[in-house]
Amino acid sequence: MENQTNKEVTKNFWKASIFFGSIMFIMMTFIVTLIQGRNITSKTILIGIPIWAIAGFVYGYTTKISFGKSNKTNGKKSFWKTAVLFGGFLYLYRIFVSPLIRGKEITFKSILIGLPIYAIIGILFSYIDQKFIKKKRNNNPK
Repeated sequence: MENQTNKEVTKNFWKASIFFGSIMFIMMTFIVTLIQGRNITSKTILIGIPIWAIAGFVYGYTTKISFGKSNKTNGKKSFWKTAVLFGGFLYLYRIFVSPLIRGKEITFKSILIGLPIYAIIGILFSYIDQKFIKKKRNNNPK
């Protein structure tokens, strides 16, 4: 990534954001809804568009942060930024947004239980990203 210009990095960031957001929108709005036996409504679609657009942006941003850092100090900072952004977004979506979409109640128990669960998921995502994806990209420069 160090050999890429700022323009190329930004272009790749937007590509990753749009791709991830689009795939997740299709999967979560249409496929998962049908698998669960629920009806696809205009409300589901209208709520899904901004949610998965933001999710795509968060994914692209975390990827940009993670791949943009090369030395150990910045690598540690990017690890935690990626973990907090990814885990935090999943937490907010699953604990607050998803119940609102489904018309279910948000409970204090789900808020408390969700914190460590999505913190661990964020850390695991960041670890996998750093150990496998980033390592592979650094070993195969274009």
